Amino acid sequence: MLVLHGFWSTSNGLCLWSEDSDLTVKSPSQALRSARPHPFAATADVIAGIHAGKPSTAVLLLPSLRSAPLDSPQLIRITPRPAPQNPPALLP
Repeated sequence: MLVLHGFWSTSNGLCLWSEDSDLTVKSPSQALRSARPHPFAATADVIAGIHAGKPSTAVLLLPSLRSAPLDSPQLIRITPRPAPQNPPALLP
């Protein structure tokens, strides 16, 4: 399952990205202050099947735990993630 997100960039206009419920949750990085790849973001090829555009990267502040961003409420996983033990923070 995909959850499609969008945001506005002053230099690129409308930007799209998506979460994929089939991808793993954990990020290999435990970084708190530096940007890290989103562990369950859909690839540019998958999003190109939804909307044509040019692939790019962006740093977003997302509600996250130390190990990974939180799932969007609309993202349905076959095996739900356990409830977080610590409060989330906005992390890159």
